[in-house]
Amino acid sequence: MWNISRLEAILKVLMNILLGLLFLGLGIAMVVFAQQIWNFTGAIDFVEKYMPGNTKAFIQLVGVVIVILSLFFITGLGNTITGPIGDTLGKLFGHSK
Repeated sequence: MWNISRLEAILKVLMNILLGLLFLGLGIAMVVFAQQIWNFTGAIDFVEKYMPGNTKAFIQLVGVVIVILSLFFITGLGNTITGPIGDTLGKLFGHSK
């Protein structure tokens, strides 16, 4: 017999894996198709002015960060990283658990 809390835990793990895979694909697509994204968006002014490199490198960097974060969520380490941030923001804006 399945316990409801156990079923919810299994669904939460599956959701983390599926969302992680979705964002993994998004991050890989951003790295691979950075030139096409740049052709669509054009130069991003604040990136060109304040950051080293250009817009294409920035798009690739964002893609790599998305890939790393999605791997954390797939392996279960994502909640370890985002948990304290969410708790702090929740306390800051008055949301209590």
